[in-house]
Amino acid sequence: MTAQNINSLLNPKSVAITGASSNPEDLGSYVLKNIIFSNYKGKIYPISQVLTELYDLDTYPSIKDVKEDVDLVIISGESDRVIDDVNECTRANVKNICIVSSGFAETGSNGYLLQKKIVKMANEAGINVLGPNSLGVISQEASLNATFGPSMPLNGNASFISQSGALINSLIEYSKVYSLGLANIIGLGNKADVNEIDFIEYYSRLSKEKQPSALGCYLENISNGKEFLEVAPKLTRYTPLIVLIPSESPKTFEYIYSHTGSVIQKDAVLDLALSQTGAIKVYSEEQLYDLMLAFSWQMIPKGKNVAVVSNAGGGLILAIEQIYRSGLKMVNFSIEVKKMLTEELDSKECEGGVVDLGGEALSLNYLKVLDIILGDREVNSVIVILSPQIMTQIERSAEVIGKLAREHKKTVLAAFMGYEKIENGIKSLSKYFIPAFNTVGRAVYVLSKMYEFGRWQDLGGDPLTKFAYLKPIEKDRSIDILEIIEKKRVDKKLELNLDECIEVLSNYEIDLNNTKRIKNLKDILTFGKKNKYPLEFYCIGNKKGRIVYREDQMKALYKSHFEKQEYSDTHKFRDHIIKRVFENKKNFWINIQKDTYYEHIEKGLNLKELEKLSFGYIFELKTGSLNGNHSIKALIPFSRSTIVNEIENANFFKKLDVKLDKRYLILKDELIVLIRKLCKIPIDFPQIHAISVNCIIDKNDICIVNARIKLDLMI
Repeated sequence: MTAQNINSLLNPKSVAITGASSNPEDLGSYVLKNIIFSNYKGKIYPISQVLTELYDLDTYPSIKDVKEDVDLVIISGESDRVIDDVNECTRANVKNICIVSSGFAETGSNGYLLQKKIVKMANEAGINVLGPNSLGVISQEASLNATFGPSMPLNGNASFISQSGALINSLIEYSKVYSLGLANIIGLGNKADVNEIDFIEYYSRLSKEKQPSALGCYLENISNGKEFLEVAPKLTRYTPLIVLIPSESPKTFEYIYSHTGSVIQKDAVLDLALSQTGAIKVYSEEQLYDLMLAFSWQMIPKGKNVAVVSNAGGGLILAIEQIYRSGLKMVNFSIEVKKMLTEELDSKECEGGVVDLGGEALSLNYLKVLDIILGDREVNSVIVILSPQIMTQIERSAEVIGKLAREHKKTVLAAFMGYEKIENGIKSLSKYFIPAFNTVGRAVYVLSKMYEFGRWQDLGGDPLTKFAYLKPIEKDRSIDILEIIEKKRVDKKLELNLDECIEVLSNYEIDLNNTKRIKNLKDILTFGKKNKYPLEFYCIGNKKGRIVYREDQMKALYKSHFEKQEYSDTHKFRDHIIKRVFENKKNFWINIQKDTYYEHIEKGLNLKELEKLSFGYIFELKTGSLNGNHSIKALIPFSRSTIVNEIENANFFKKLDVKLDKRYLILKDELIVLIRKLCKIPIDFPQIHAISVNCIIDKNDICIVNARIKLDLMI
């Protein structure tokens, strides 16, 4: 969907409503009244075969009778009538359709087929479809509330896209309580055509100044995994993308399908996709709304150092504990600031980044202490806690906090503990754009996510600069690999043998030089001189081989095995392998596996639709045995900086007992090159389902001792 089409959907110059009636309980009537009462300045075309006038507006028997271009048509009739309305739209000058009617993919296979038919019909006429099962669209720029929701939110810079109408309505209520301003709200519904990726891409293409302060999402799956990996990082360079996507419980899978007809991806893969693209995954609507508020109002902290000021000891303790668990750090005040605080507080506690004002604290106490703390260069952000005591000046303290935060230009969040008594204080803080929450936990959580997003941006915030992959392999070599793959697929064999693995890897300059199939005595002796003894000699199929310590032993073994006619008839050369024997092995594995959803074919989805769900290939770097506990995971493709940071943060080489010296730098570079080459293989050959390579660190080298390649027979 083009940016121009999205713009005509969000800021339509004309809107038509099918199913409009004088019955106040009809869906179309709710939508029409909302459009009128939102002071929409564009043209409104109610479609009714019964009425000639509705709410002082002329009606039209059919959308075909509207001679002007119509940017947006809201379809609100029964599901069996929707296809006729869409058909009429295809014969008129319509750009976008929003179907608020339900009764489609969420009802089962018949509804799913009807939904597909409608989308195909509309798309062939160049019309985009939002929904079905959508709540509608809200646009502040167009003064448009084309939904059947209860009201408009406050005007602002954040935007929200949601598959659930319930979350849209609850966010609008939150908007009024916490003064969160919203620019656009889009009800995605079943996402049969227009989806979250279209909107993410649209917002990412806007100038930095015009992008939302935050884009919140409630999703029940990602519409296209690989497209999301490409598009989302373009937005998160500047704009926080906050995603609530329930995906852990098996019961969630079942109900999501019955709610919007969506098939949810695997939870672990979704986690990788969101973290790798800079999106923030949340687990409740409260976390989602709180983060949208904070990113809309406050600057991102420039570091992890946090100071806490409180009039409640319990609140301080909770803050210290939760900050410790969040990855933030309690600031160590400078000597000068400590001295100033000690004088001001008459020797009260001010160590470790916390200041306990005591329960009797008044607004003046907050004023003096905050002014000192916010002036400390070591302080990146401040959480101000207030518990309403009988003498606490709630609103005056809020005014003090707001004015000082504006003056010092640092990240400030507030936790006003309680409910009814602190409401006016929270409203006072909103005038200064200070996010205020009624619990300490909410404030700490929000600040930690703001810091994490800042780190993402500091690290480049852009995994789009992918590995500098090898030049395309020579054509004839590509044909060789394809021949290997296609022969296996014809024979319905899932796995390549060792020779075939060696052939594939060698095309990418990956040398399985520590394992070799026997061809003749010369090859065996050459291998022995290159790799040095001892070597292991064995026949494929046997679990144990024979260790050979010298060249004369190898010659004798060769003669005893291959100069006897009866042996060579049953065991050909290609069935025998020589392997280098390593002492003090330091094993690790590189695994690459395709993210697939073939088990959902029974739901009526075809292979093309299931392929859209896939995020491509999952990369894993695992220490120890194949079933080791320490692993690094990422979705392919990823940047060099991404994998280098993961390797360093996970202390990967330390777990392999490699000292962090010059040798470590050599091994790290060698590992990155190997990863780069391996990641290229499945991109070139999507017929591959999985690659697994067993590696050993030997002195200054990374040696590959075994490899397995499995095929995907479904494509």
